[in-house]
Amino acid sequence: MALISYDDTDAAAFAATRELPRSGLDRWRHAVGRHLRSRAGTTVLDLGAGTGAWAGAFTDWYGVRVVGVEPAGAMRSRAAHRPLLAGDASRCRYETP
Repeated sequence: MALISYDDTDAAAFAATRELPRSGLDRWRHAVGRHLRSRAGTTVLDLGAGTGAWAGAFTDWYGVRVVGVEPAGAMRSRAAHRPLLAGDASRCRYETP
């Protein structure tokens, strides 16, 4: 998958037109909760976190620590969620055990 190099204009357009408001994310809460078995100390990785909307929702909904990773500085600068780190998964490789 190619990286999208969001600049300030692109990030603003994303936030205005594509980012779901928290009320729109709430519909996903039950569906995700059926599969996410969180417990004290659980950390979740949000890879490609964008503006951190999902990371903030997961933190609030499930009480987990969410570490966000987002390559675009313009997207990270719009996020209230922390930690939100610079990075991408282009060099990651998953092998099944």
